[in-house]
Amino acid sequence: MRRYLVSFLCLSLVLSASLHLAPASAAPVSLERWLVVPGQKIGPIYVGMPMVTALETMRAFGPVDQKEGDSLWCVDKVICVAPDPLLQTEIWMVGAFVPRAQDAQGNRVGGPVSGWISELGKPESIEQDGSLVAFEWASRGVALFVRLLDNVVVGVVVFRPD
Repeated sequence: MRRYLVSFLCLSLVLSASLHLAPASAAPVSLERWLVVPGQKIGPIYVGMPMVTALETMRAFGPVDQKEGDSLWCVDKVICVAPDPLLQTEIWMVGAFVPRAQDAQGNRVGGPVSGWISELGKPESIEQDGSLVAFEWASRGVALFVRLLDNVVVGVVVFRPD
């Protein structure tokens, strides 16, 4: 899992520098469509979803590009997926980098990390890379990428809990 989190962290660094949080698209999107459920899903993409279905769903948000060799598929500045390392045909991890991604309590990408921590508790691991910090709750299947400058969440990733 570390390899995927590092890939997402690197991607978050690039996105953080380039988007100062990308504006939501002009098209209205329902909260449920972008609901973050730790260990389960972000919006319409869920852990365990067939890779083919996930890529079809992602195409509704824009062109899908392959990043990091075969391990990461992304719609630029929106959402990324990684297949299961052993079973390449299903989703193992999904990440979002837009303010529409939020949990049921209203904690969102683009908001302060404090609300997420209040909800999830103390992170099980913390990794820093330059101006970003990854907070991970492996037992809950969620990681946050936080910009150090202002403690703003720039990305959220859900995955199969340990």
